[in-house]
Amino acid sequence: MGLFGRGKITEEVEENSGLVTVSIRVNRKSRQERKVKLTIVEQDTEKEVFKAEFIDAESSSDYFAKNKAEVIARQYCRQNDYIIGDKVDNTTDSPVIETSSKRTR
Repeated sequence: MGLFGRGKITEEVEENSGLVTVSIRVNRKSRQERKVKLTIVEQDTEKEVFKAEFIDAESSSDYFAKNKAEVIARQYCRQNDYIIGDKVDNTTDSPVIETSSKRTR
């Protein structure tokens, strides 16, 4: 085989290339204030690429504080060409929409 062989050169792309895991933790400090911790970890290298902590005094519930953190995470991922693979949060009281079984007249 000569210097310039007939083999193909392929670029090896990993499965988790560009995927990140978003972790959001909301802790209530008082009735009006919530401490929000946002962490974005790259799944490929398990390296922390973004971390933010802020106190939210405007949101009326933990759910709205979590939504603010999700907006920040989406903006960061869009700007840096990441794809959100997984979301982890500690808010279990997310609202659920159900149909009523009772008939009204």
